[in-house]
Amino acid sequence: MARTKTSRTLIGAGTVVVSAGAQRAAIDLNNTDGGFLTVKMVNGSVAPTAPCVCNIHVSHSVSLPATGPAGIAWKTVTSILGPAAADGIVESGWLVDQSIMCLQVEFRGATGQSTTVEASLSELTSAI
Repeated sequence: MARTKTSRTLIGAGTVVVSAGAQRAAIDLNNTDGGFLTVKMVNGSVAPTAPCVCNIHVSHSVSLPATGPAGIAWKTVTSILGPAAADGIVESGWLVDQSIMCLQVEFRGATGQSTTVEASLSELTSAI
């Protein structure tokens, strides 16, 4: 069985979460064997009043739901608190199990100052 690894950019480096706004991206993983997700949050030279939060959501759907907050379509499986200090950086990784059908990354909650964010997935597929 041949395996293929593909790099997927969900939220490109340099995307900025505007104060109190949200940045989301989702991917359909129904035909994959999972992968490895990385996220990064970077503050500027002025610390935010409240830090950014990265929420990882999954959906139990055979088709990709529209991006949106946790609720009926999306369920929060983990949250990662961003940096609170000026010039702070938080990076994290999450193993995406093959049973996950759809995945969404959401960055939100930074107030006072913007936070630069990114999210990438190393997707694994198998060919029989």
